[in-house]
Amino acid sequence: TTTTTTTITITTTTSTTTTATTSTTTTTTTSTATTSSTSTATTSTTTTTTTTTTTTTTTTTTTVTSTISTTSSTSTSTTTTSTTTTSVTSPNLQWNQIGTVVAGTTQGTNGNQFT
Repeated sequence: TTTTTTTITITTTTSTTTTATTSTTTTTTTSTATTSSTSTATTSTTTTTTTTTTTTTTTTTTTVTSTISTTSSTSTSTTTTSTTTTSVTSPNLQWNQIGTVVAGTTQGTNGNQFT
């Protein structure tokens, strides 16, 4: 059995920064009158600036694990069959009248060939 494990890790980081600036200007004029018909004007200017910064960070981690297992089985079966046949032939043996075997190359008296 062979087992192979592969792990892949992917990390992605995304950062977004947004900056917003708001400026407000206020002008105030004040007039002062005197008895000699002379007027004095005072002007005041106020500027207010507001800056807002927003940072958003997103981190994504993806892990992929792959496991492959391979099992190899080999079976060998051998069957051997041996057959031995032994044949003995005696062509010169023949039957006689009383059923005993006599040697000879010609047919017996009862006509039956023995093999």
